[in-house]
Amino acid sequence: MSLSSYTSLFVLMFQVCEHHFLESDFVDYASYTDTMTGKVIEVPLKLGCLKPSAIPSVFSNCPAHLSRQETSARESPEEKRARLDAEALREAVRLSEHSHEADEKKNVIATFEDLFTAVGDLSLTDFWTKVVTQKQVLFLNFSDQVMDDDVKEKEKMLSAITYVAGYCAYAAFRKLAYSSCQENLTVENRTIELDDDVLIANATRGGMKFPQAVVANVVLTKEIVLYELRSPKYASQFSACAKQKEILVSLATSLVEYNEYLDVCDDGHSPELVLIYVLSAAANTLLNNLCKVQNNKLNESKAAKRNKVENKGTESKAAKRKLSTLQA
Repeated sequence: MSLSSYTSLFVLMFQVCEHHFLESDFVDYASYTDTMTGKVIEVPLKLGCLKPSAIPSVFSNCPAHLSRQETSARESPEEKRARLDAEALREAVRLSEHSHEADEKKNVIATFEDLFTAVGDLSLTDFWTKVVTQKQVLFLNFSDQVMDDDVKEKEKMLSAITYVAGYCAYAAFRKLAYSSCQENLTVENRTIELDDDVLIANATRGGMKFPQAVVANVVLTKEIVLYELRSPKYASQFSACAKQKEILVSLATSLVEYNEYLDVCDDGHSPELVLIYVLSAAANTLLNNLCKVQNNKLNESKAAKRNKVENKGTESKAAKRKLSTLQA
């Protein structure tokens, strides 16, 4: 046999085809990883191809020890970078979705208890005033223009407001039981310089101590707020509230500027604490006066109706006597 015949036979014996390769040696699709979204795009190939590292390992009648063991191919730096970026992006998306679900669950309000719990952390703009009581939560707005107009309307009541402010100042430092708070709430000097913004008249009233301007401003603000709550827009809702004093105090607290005028007293009482006592006394006084005014109106209305009925009965009796006289 010639050399060419041996060569042909050797080549024939060692020819391989797709059946001599494992399924893992073939590539049937092309893939692309988007580094921005982490999405992997796969496109099937019309004709499959072998991997660069593929070697034939499937032969019939071969010993078992000749079968190839699976070896892990080394990942290229570009593939590793893309894979890590995709994993980081997927983790970020997962955390974002988890945070969104937690926020959505937290914002779900099914009962009043949920609303009462959530409203404490709720931050509002200056447009809204938040009032929280034991049984209701109110969101109210009082514009600056309304307040300015109401101040002008209350000028005729400034003497009465100043008198009430003097009582509120006295009630506040009496509750605190410390004389040092008196200096922050009252004015010793009876000679007071009058400005456009000072609401205290220059009258002694027999030696009464004048309240500080900030106390008079608190009472004036309280009166304006109560006037707004009695308006037709809010009257029905305010009348139905069980905690009218709490609502009035909460609204006035958000509108009064006191930090620039009240200081911490010698006994350590903060301006906030002093203001609470002043607001409480003002609310009690104004609400008490409102109740008396309403009761007086009801009594006057009842008396008017009673007089009308009595006058009608008297007129009827007189008409009957006149008719009987004419008939006689």
